[in-house]
Amino acid sequence: MAGLTQEHLARKVHVDRSAVAHWEAGRFQPDAPNFKALCRVLKVKPSDLLVVPDDQAA
Repeated sequence: MAGLTQEHLARKVHVDRSAVAHWEAGRFQPDAPNFKALCRVLKVKPSDLLVVPDDQAA
């Protein structure tokens, strides 16, 4: 949605492109510093990036 490639986003967050691919695929979650960097780079609130599976929704 932000119009960034995995490579471009990885460079902005200072991680390897494969880390971004793993986050997108749901294999891994970013650690706290990377999560904050993602929010900053993507210009979104943390809650915009948090996804709760339907079976765990309140």
